Amino acid sequence: MVAIMLVDDNVWFRVRVKMMLDTQPDLNVTAEASDGEEALRLFENFRPDILISDLEMPHKNGFQLLSQLCKQFPGTKCIVLSAYGSKNYLKRAVKAGARAYVLKDSCGEDLLPAIRTVMAEGTFFSAQLENLASEFMGTEGTDAN
Repeated sequence: MVAIMLVDDNVWFRVRVKMMLDTQPDLNVTAEASDGEEALRLFENFRPDILISDLEMPHKNGFQLLSQLCKQFPGTKCIVLSAYGSKNYLKRAVKAGARAYVLKDSCGEDLLPAIRTVMAEGTFFSAQLENLASEFMGTEGTDAN
């Protein structure tokens, strides 16, 4: 069973994502947080396999959260789920430790493949981000879709 923590300041979006993930027998949302500070407090207790986080949140944003978690817990598999698809956001997220970047617009089709790819030690990017990701990462080692 893959344990997942969802971090997004929009509770309704978290509910929709959790409902989608709950349809998968091997996935379990074990914790939810509304910002990076809350996520850091909960993370140590729950130790999820995957963190799925928004980037723009109050108190501690997703970039800060990923950066801190990946330093404290080096094996953390982080997926960004964001409405922002700029090259700057993508680069900052990958630098902070994201192994996948899924746009909220394509969450329904991309999130499950992103989870599966990250669990298999790969990287994943929504189709709209393929070219941006390959510009600064190169095509080697990416499973961009």
